[in-house]
Amino acid sequence: MSRIISMKTKLYLIAVLLLCCFLSGCNNPWYGKIVDHLIEGEGYNIGDTGPGGGIIFYRSTKGFTMTDNGETCHYLEVSPDDLDSIYWASTGYTATNIPGTGTTIGTGRKNTAAILAVDTWAPAAYFCKTYDGGGETDWFLPSKAELEELFKQSAVVGISFGSPYWSSSQYNDSDAWYGYSGPIYINGANKGTYYNVRAIRAF
Repeated sequence: MSRIISMKTKLYLIAVLLLCCFLSGCNNPWYGKIVDHLIEGEGYNIGDTGPGGGIIFYRSTKGFTMTDNGETCHYLEVSPDDLDSIYWASTGYTATNIPGTGTTIGTGRKNTAAILAVDTWAPAAYFCKTYDGGGETDWFLPSKAELEELFKQSAVVGISFGSPYWSSSQYNDSDAWYGYSGPIYINGANKGTYYNVRAIRAF
């Protein structure tokens, strides 16, 4: 059973707690703490198995905004294994500009869609978009900042030090951001280079 409480249930519980608070004169400090807990969306810890069968590597009690649809999410999970070692761009697109890719947490899903809108078979983005671990279909190639957070948990998710991974953030027309851990190193590399890929999803 998922430990994520549905939004409908959360709203119902919050309404009940607020009513109890009103009727009791709001003298019980635990009401506020419980409401905060529900709003923050806690439930998973780093290293837990997520709803998509991946590994939770990032959590935010405050939440972060997905830039493709404005959704507020609290967790990022990563596929339990590498998908492959592949190019960032297809042949013929290694010097093509992908407009609008971001680097921050919450931009990876939008980046992946932007890449595939220009380069339909872009290997790194395509492998992530079509991954369906746990029956989920909203996996994507992580942004630069999302990749950095993944590297912070390299021991938890099973990433070897020095193994290079692609992000979905473009560096310039010919290069994209990639990185590796131990220590964390992020830089630009030619889109026609073979690097590892891990799919992530937000919820």
